[in-house]
Amino acid sequence: MQESWDSNIGVAFAVLCIAALYASVGHGGATGFLAVMSFTDWQPDFITSTALVLNAISSGIAWLSYFRAGHFSLKLTLPIVAVSVPSAYIGAMFKMDERQYSTALGVVLFLVALRLLFFSKSTSDDKFETPPRLPLLLISSLLLGLISGAIGIGGGVFLSPLLVLCRWADPKTTSATAAAFTCLNSISGLISKVVSGRFLFDPFSMQGAGLIVCALLGSALGSRYGSKVARSQVLMRLIALVLFVATCKLLFTKGH
Repeated sequence: MQESWDSNIGVAFAVLCIAALYASVGHGGATGFLAVMSFTDWQPDFITSTALVLNAISSGIAWLSYFRAGHFSLKLTLPIVAVSVPSAYIGAMFKMDERQYSTALGVVLFLVALRLLFFSKSTSDDKFETPPRLPLLLISSLLLGLISGAIGIGGGVFLSPLLVLCRWADPKTTSATAAAFTCLNSISGLISKVVSGRFLFDPFSMQGAGLIVCALLGSALGSRYGSKVARSQVLMRLIALVLFVATCKLLFTKGH
């Protein structure tokens, strides 16, 4: 990787901010990490490996924070992760060429941005209203796991709107479930990449260690805020703007 110090510092600072923003709502930040790294000349396997590592760290800390705050529901989370984790492992085995990767990632980021802009209305006082239908929950988890593994994200940004819009969980429980879902799917995707020989991230390099430290610090700050205070719609919209910019770069710029 022929990246300048300025470029590496810029990416590291962005990772810190993204981890804080996403962890505040129980997400790992993979879509944000991918958006930032899409502006570099790093190859796709390195980008997805890096995103999965940072995602596992950030979402794991968010999971711990929401669990300690009493928002975690094992009854809701267990069937979701039981199906999504193995499907994420399978999804991570799919090999995309650079054009397919850029197009698929651009579409995913665009859809996530739309979700953050238009489907993140505040429902902080809602409780469980409808018990999840197990077949629908399992099928959704299967699809989300495959997509998250193939694209290199944890999938929490897709799970959260499903839980909230279906009124299967209140926002705090949704964030806790999304954090667990994202963390375990990211680890599954990482294992798949290691087994298939496509894991390119070096945690002991100066670059890798710096990104990990930034993800740790950002997610610790963000998850503490999110687990104690209602989620901010302003933060959701700021994340969406980042994703829109990355989508335009991926879909309308030749080359990567």
